[in-house]
Amino acid sequence: MKHIYVINPAAGDGSHYQPLVEEIRQVYEGSGIPYGIYTTKGPGDAFQFLSGMKKDATYRIFACGGDGTLNEVVNGIKSLKEVELGLVPCGSGNDFVKNFTHPEYFLDIRRQQQAVSTPIDYIETNIGACLNICSLGLDAKVGRNFMKFKGLPGVSGPMAYNLALPYSVLSKLGWHTHMVVDGEELEGKNIITVVAGGVCYGGGYYGAPKARIDDGLIDVVAIKNVSRLRLLRFISRFKNGSFIDDADFAELVTYRRAKSLELVMKKPVPVCMDGECSTVSVLTAGIVPGGLSFCLPEGSDITGYQPPETA
Repeated sequence: MKHIYVINPAAGDGSHYQPLVEEIRQVYEGSGIPYGIYTTKGPGDAFQFLSGMKKDATYRIFACGGDGTLNEVVNGIKSLKEVELGLVPCGSGNDFVKNFTHPEYFLDIRRQQQAVSTPIDYIETNIGACLNICSLGLDAKVGRNFMKFKGLPGVSGPMAYNLALPYSVLSKLGWHTHMVVDGEELEGKNIITVVAGGVCYGGGYYGAPKARIDDGLIDVVAIKNVSRLRLLRFISRFKNGSFIDDADFAELVTYRRAKSLELVMKKPVPVCMDGECSTVSVLTAGIVPGGLSFCLPEGSDITGYQPPETA
């Protein structure tokens, strides 16, 4: 099986590119395992490159970049039956890797070379495949504003998210949403709606802390519209995931686990899927259980919910 590393040279601050290329070459030269390196040329190029592969191709494809690069790779390979997916996290947030123990192992190319594949789920939506989290509302607006702050000199990924949050809170909040979750109809004005396969997004916000990427279910988390003052109190609990079991905020949180859902909004709402932002009025989503073969570096494993030590 040939290993191909699809590298986004613009991910993060770009400093990873040359050292990563050199490490890949050092590890693979003389190993007897065929390999290739593809450097993306811009947004959408990873998808185009992978979409051109033969349907019966047998490859292990490593997405080397941020969650957006990973999303492109997933959409490029999801219809290829004999392809395995790997990840080398080089982006600003690197949230998907937080679904695993020892996330640092994903940066070790020798461990990646010896990785073992395991089935994981992905979510198929009307706007493409989602591997980690698709969010609508305030958090998606934060994601969109994050891109503005990320381009400022000296602003890191986590810092850009922390700047984007208060900036976004000052704008209009709350969108009327009609949800159908496995046939159950729910209606209300929500400030955030999370459609999740994974636990974490936004550079470290655990918006779906009980999700697992291999349980065959979508975690749906809807947060009702609240005052800005109460929202600021809520955000710290939302960030560390403790909100999901917090009685003080129980009336704000709707939590379901489902196979499929449909969201219909009265007006277009900001949406962010695996770090890629747009707007939608309708979102349909269904789980594809075990739809991908994912490469686990030696010593790493899928992790479940771990409540924070302090709320």
